[in-house]
Amino acid sequence: MGEGYKVDYGALGQTADDAHALAADAPGATKGMRLNRVVAALPGSLSAGRAAETDAEWVTSAEQLTTDLLGFATALETTARNYRAAEDAATESATGFFGGRP
Repeated sequence: MGEGYKVDYGALGQTADDAHALAADAPGATKGMRLNRVVAALPGSLSAGRAAETDAEWVTSAEQLTTDLLGFATALETTARNYRAAEDAATESATGFFGGRP
């Protein structure tokens, strides 16, 4: 028979920490990807206008990435906490039923 289903809290926690770190790094990493120099280099051109639009879209996408990463990290933390609470409750119930031997 197999080992069954076992939650790896460490892996969930590490992945949540990684997502938090990526969310913290994302604003700085995307700052260097701005297109505002193109706008200044080609004033009045169609390219400048499109670069400005693309730059605004990039900023919005970068902000959304940060928000999504933070949401992902929080969801992982909540998942780990809920699994642990369920396992703790099951252990407590089994301990009570079996008299100290779950």
